[in-house]
Amino acid sequence: MADAEDWRTSGERMVPELSAGSALEAEHVARYRFVAGHIADCDVVDLGCGVGWGSRLLLSAGAATVTGVDLFAPAIEYAEQHYAGPQYLVGDMSAVPLPDGCADVVVCMEAIEHVHDHGAVLAEARRLLRPGGLFFVSSPNPDVYPEGNPFHVHEVGADELRQSLAQSFSTVAGFAQELLVASVVGDPERAAYRAGVTRLDTQANGSTAQYAIAVASDGVLPSFEPELALAVSTQLTHLQAVHAQLIRDREEFQDQADAVAAEQRRLQAEIATAQSTATALADERRTLEERLVQAGRALEQVMAERDDAARQLAVLAERLAEAQARNGASDAASDAAQHALEAACRERDETLFALLRSEQDRVHDAAQQQSETDHLAAAAAGLAHELTELRHSSSWRVTAPMRWLKDAELRRRARP
Repeated sequence: MADAEDWRTSGERMVPELSAGSALEAEHVARYRFVAGHIADCDVVDLGCGVGWGSRLLLSAGAATVTGVDLFAPAIEYAEQHYAGPQYLVGDMSAVPLPDGCADVVVCMEAIEHVHDHGAVLAEARRLLRPGGLFFVSSPNPDVYPEGNPFHVHEVGADELRQSLAQSFSTVAGFAQELLVASVVGDPERAAYRAGVTRLDTQANGSTAQYAIAVASDGVLPSFEPELALAVSTQLTHLQAVHAQLIRDREEFQDQADAVAAEQRRLQAEIATAQSTATALADERRTLEERLVQAGRALEQVMAERDDAARQLAVLAERLAEAQARNGASDAASDAAQHALEAACRERDETLFALLRSEQDRVHDAAQQQSETDHLAAAAAGLAHELTELRHSSSWRVTAPMRWLKDAELRRRARP
C-alpha cells in the first residue's frame, strides 16, 4: 500500500473529507448502504475497513457491535480519531485476530483484490461467521473496471467470485454495481424529489457493472433491494470543463498539424525546384566542360599556328637579310619591307590574342556557372536536412495522429 505521505490521496482508500462529491464516494456509500439493511442487532466484522467511515455507518445503521480490521496501521489510527464507535484492529484479512464464530455478518468491500490468495480471505470469513451468518464481499470486475490499478493484485470477476464462495458456503447470490450518471429535477424540499428513477440504457453495450458483489451464507438468504447513492458531484462539472479543454486542444493540434503539413509541402516543392535546377545546371556544366575541352584544344591549335608563324617570320627575316646583303638594296626599301613584315606579325599576334581572350572568357563563364551549380546543390541539401529535422521534431510526432485522421477523412470523402 502507499506510504504514509500519500495514502489519503491515492484514491485507493476512500477518505470522505477528501472525496466528497466524487464517484468514489458514491460507489463506497452504495455498497455499505446495501449491507446496512441486514445488520440490525448483529455483531459485524468489517475486513479491510480502511479509515473506518463504513464501519461507523454500519454501527449507526443498527449493528450491535462493529469491529473494523485493516493491515495498514495509519488508516486504523485515522479511523480511531475520526470515526470513533466501532472497535478497530490492525490485522491481516487472511489471519484475523478474532475467535471463531464471533460475527453474525462479515463485510469485505473492495479489499480481496489486494491479496494474492483471495480464497484464504473467504475461508477466514467463513471461520468468523456464526451458523446462518451473512458474508458480503465485493471486487472490481476486470471485464469493465479500468486496467492498470497499481494497488490491485488480482481483480476477481463475478463468476470467479461466486465459484470461490460456493466452495465454502451453501448459498450464494450475485449482484452487480454500476456507476451511473444522474440528473435530478424537482423540488428538493419534497420527498418525491428523491422517489422517481428513470434509467436510460440506449448506449449501453454489454456489461456495465464495474464491481461484482456477492452475499454468501450457510442459511437462507434474505431478500435484497437495490441501493442507489447519489453524490452532489463537482467531479462531473470538472470533467465537462476538461472535455471542453480537450476539444480546444484537439483543434489547436489540428491547426498545428495543418501548418506542419503545409510547411512540409512547401519544403518539398522547394526541394523539387532546387533539384530540378541543380539537374539542369549539372547538364549545363557538363556542356560547358565539353566546350572548355574544345576551347583548350582550339587554343593549343592557335598556339601551334602562332609558333609556326613565328618560325616563318624568322625564315623571312633571314631571307630578307640575305637578300639585302646579296643585292645591296637601299635602306629605304629594306625598312619598308621590315615595316611590312612587322605589321603582318602584329596583325597575326592581335588575331591570336583576341582568340585567346575569347577562350579565356568562355572558361571564366564556365567556372562561374559551376559555382552557381554548387550553390544550388548546397541549398537543396539544406532544404532536405530541414525537412528531415521537421519529420523528427516533437511537433511532427505529436501531430501525426491528426494528419492520419485528416488523411483518413479525405480518403473517406473521396470514395464514390
